[in-house]
Amino acid sequence: MDSLLSQPSNVTSLAVKPIDPCSSINTELVNDHEKPITVFIEGHDYLKLFKEDLSLCRESAEYALKKVHLMAHHLGPEFSNEFLIPFLMEIQTSLEVTLLPVMCDCWYLISKFLYGLEILKSIFKGLEYLLIQETGKIRVKATEIAMMIIDDFDNNDALEVSSRSELVNDVICPMIISFVEQDWFPGPTSACYLIPRVYPYASEKSQTELRRLFPILCESDFITVKLAAGINMKQLIPQVQLEHAISMFWLVLKNMSIDNEDKVRKYAVESCLVFAKQCTSEQNLNFNIPILKSASEDASWIVRQYLAENFMTIYQIFEEAEVKENLFDCHVSLLNDNNDRVKSASIQSFSKWSGILSQELIELYVPVLDSLARKSAKEIRRGVCKSMGQFAMKLNKKDVISVLRPTLQYLLADEFVEVRLCVVENIHLICDREEFYGAIGEQLTETINKSIENSVWRNRLVIAERLTSFFSHFGATIFEQNFLNVLFKLLLDDVWKVRNAVLNSLEKICNECGSIWAVKFILSELKSLYLMPRQSTYGRNRNISCAIKIALLQSLVAVAKSIDVENAIEHIVPLLLDSLTDSIPNIRFVCVNSLANLFVIYKNEKPELFLQAKCALIKLCQDSDIDVKYFSKRALDTYEESFRDSLVM
Repeated sequence: MDSLLSQPSNVTSLAVKPIDPCSSINTELVNDHEKPITVFIEGHDYLKLFKEDLSLCRESAEYALKKVHLMAHHLGPEFSNEFLIPFLMEIQTSLEVTLLPVMCDCWYLISKFLYGLEILKSIFKGLEYLLIQETGKIRVKATEIAMMIIDDFDNNDALEVSSRSELVNDVICPMIISFVEQDWFPGPTSACYLIPRVYPYASEKSQTELRRLFPILCESDFITVKLAAGINMKQLIPQVQLEHAISMFWLVLKNMSIDNEDKVRKYAVESCLVFAKQCTSEQNLNFNIPILKSASEDASWIVRQYLAENFMTIYQIFEEAEVKENLFDCHVSLLNDNNDRVKSASIQSFSKWSGILSQELIELYVPVLDSLARKSAKEIRRGVCKSMGQFAMKLNKKDVISVLRPTLQYLLADEFVEVRLCVVENIHLICDREEFYGAIGEQLTETINKSIENSVWRNRLVIAERLTSFFSHFGATIFEQNFLNVLFKLLLDDVWKVRNAVLNSLEKICNECGSIWAVKFILSELKSLYLMPRQSTYGRNRNISCAIKIALLQSLVAVAKSIDVENAIEHIVPLLLDSLTDSIPNIRFVCVNSLANLFVIYKNEKPELFLQAKCALIKLCQDSDIDVKYFSKRALDTYEESFRDSLVM
């Protein structure tokens, strides 16, 4: 196709609609409102097809707009800026509303494919129309695109610093000023989002003007504008130097904190926490702490809940002494709030970060939590347990016993298993093996027995995941007497996730206890469960399904990692060889993989002991099941690789 310059002279003159004389951008394209823009529509096939697609159905127009970068690439920067962009600026004013979000993407595509100051000036001129649309979806989309283009400044090597400065100070900032001065909400709303993005690139003069404008937006009569200003204030605050920030934000935040709209007050708290990071202790005492105190007593639960969820930030910003003196009572008030949502949010948040506190503050919080444990709902009591667990990790054993144990022991007798389980997760902090045979041990055993019989599988999962810590903390003897039966019962659980957690715990326990203990207490019972389930204590009253059999086979491999090869050959390999003839393909498949794992575990250790297994795998290479056949061949390869050195000798 011929280039634009070689097209015939029979052209159609297409005039752009007059630009609003109040528009902020004064480019060469609009110096004369009556001057027509000559576009090679009829004489240029690409432009002609593009225009025709836009005039057809919505789907056709949308497709054409999404491919506009191809047109821009063909025309190049100069002619795109002269013909294509003005054409797009005109047609977007007549497009149906549903196509305007696509038009936003269209401008971003052009910004990615064409470079240069003049191109970006024209793009922002096109976006200006979309940024002042009343339809929220269009305006939000246009704002996002404008911010994406601004964020691309740092990655745009073609845009020099001087050109970037000219674009921001001569084009974008005047556009923002014009938005703020508008009497309707769309323009000012868009300005709220643009100011924080533009501010770092603006000149000192422009920054001064932007600082003047933002408080105006915060005091707008339109709630949409005030909310947008509140949302974006936290992004602007870190960019403003402290001497300017004090004069700019203090009064604004104070007014926002007493606004009639609770969301505005919430944003005031959010920005206050950001502002406090920049202020000195004295400034915080005068400016920010009063706002935070007021928020803890706010009439709206939304504001109080936000403060409760973010109280950790307060401890990160202020010194502990400052919090203790000025804001500790506020947090206690939130923990005891009359609104259940605020109260729950307070304790749930606190339970995640309470471990950062000093012992002095921990001792101040303990009576508060003890009170909550005795008079609050189940979820609150669970949060108390978790917080106590965080505390325990910061205290020595003596303080844990004297300060925390009374509350935790009280909760260990809670009517709800879920609350008790929260204590069980931290039982090692309040009960040693010497103390197990007392009241705490009895309560622990009762809780575990109730949990494994509970219909809620997540409760059983908690116990399955704690088995390793029970063994490590209480020792082999107590584990044999009180927890071994729990392990086998959960290994036979109907839920895979519970069984899998037991497998992980079993491997760690066997690794810790050693070969003799594993063979005596674990391996013998696994064999009994698999071969003679009716004679086993744990399998007597239930059917051993295929899934349970697979779990038992996988358990054998977990145990094998901790025992010597002779015990593996005596106790594990015969059972696996017997199961290779099982009628269920999945069982045979697991056995094949289990043997492959054994080859790796006992690498170069007496390969002659595994010859029978090798022969069985050779037979399975002709198995009717394709997976069994394939993995049998892989297992044989593993055998050869694992015992290569021994076989050579």
